[in-house]
Amino acid sequence: MDERDFKNTETGKLVWESKGMYYRFEPNLLPLEFNESKELNNLLVETSINLGRLDGIAHKFSRAEINLMLAPFIIREAKTSSEIEGTRSTLSDVYKSEKEEEKNIEKALDNEEIRNYRKALEWGLNELKTKEFSEEFIKEIHKILLRGVRGQNKNPGEYKAYQNAIGNQSDTFDSAKFVPASPETTPKLMKNLISFIKNKSINPLYNIAFIHYQFESIHPFEDGNGRIGRLLIILYLHKIGILGQPLIYISEFFNRYRKEYVDLMYNVSSENKVNEWGKFILNALNTQSKKALKFSIELEGYKREIKEDLQGSSKSMRILSIVDLLFINPYITIKDVVSVAKVSQPAASKLIQSLEKKGILKEVTKRKRNKIYLAPKILEILEI
Repeated sequence: MDERDFKNTETGKLVWESKGMYYRFEPNLLPLEFNESKELNNLLVETSINLGRLDGIAHKFSRAEINLMLAPFIIREAKTSSEIEGTRSTLSDVYKSEKEEEKNIEKALDNEEIRNYRKALEWGLNELKTKEFSEEFIKEIHKILLRGVRGQNKNPGEYKAYQNAIGNQSDTFDSAKFVPASPETTPKLMKNLISFIKNKSINPLYNIAFIHYQFESIHPFEDGNGRIGRLLIILYLHKIGILGQPLIYISEFFNRYRKEYVDLMYNVSSENKVNEWGKFILNALNTQSKKALKFSIELEGYKREIKEDLQGSSKSMRILSIVDLLFINPYITIKDVVSVAKVSQPAASKLIQSLEKKGILKEVTKRKRNKIYLAPKILEILEI
């Protein structure tokens, strides 16, 4: 970490670690000082409106429809968040892995990391129905994220016991891009962060920028800090009532503008560029809320189109139950149909054939037994 970069910072201080011969950055306690410009305020208003529109469309759907729609959103966010950490699985890989075991060990681990993110988000949403944010809440999410995957040996659910750094694997503390708070100051800083999360005196959309910056500057765990930091954004939006359902995938924006994301966060610490960071986070929320709204309308529109096309069929009730299943996972097997439609295997095979004739499904394994079918249009919408 180059101490010469830290010219005008008011967000923390550089501390020289004489035993290791490196500088680390110790963030100040929240709140951060910032000047709300007209440009920032206008962006705040626009973002609030678009998040409101996204939340509004969710209220038009039934509970069953919401449950169906949540799965693609959650898995999309999980996949993109893990991708930032270097995970190579595609969205298709994740869905398909739920139908058959992945033989490639690396890809299997990637898929499991994404599933863990999904489990952590779902657990967090459920817990926040009756509980507040707490250190214990964040630690439990960390445990879920690292269960059975890379990083499981790095004390899941416990704050770091040793200094960590942000940079390349080959970096030393001296050469790393950023060296965050020490293990000794982490508990105090996390207590302050939790207190700030509950602070209602600042606009919550500004709060998101400060919370995310502070969490990453503390980097409280040995591993998984990036995923936890992005997860907290969605959970916070839900808890404060801005989004009743997590129909947004913020990680995609961070991944698309990764260099800018890293540089701007660094500049908050080194040059006190809080407003620029706030603008970036608002842009992320604004852009992704508009995209999620379009995505929701398109996904729901296609589901309605399929159901209208199949409504007159003599087997409509059974076929429609299969369609619902496809919007949870666009890959399906005969075994799935037997289970959900409560029919025999030959009958399930005929139901699938009828969906193949309509162009809704296609067989993708090219084998005689244990076939897997895909709803290509649904996957296409998911991958936009």
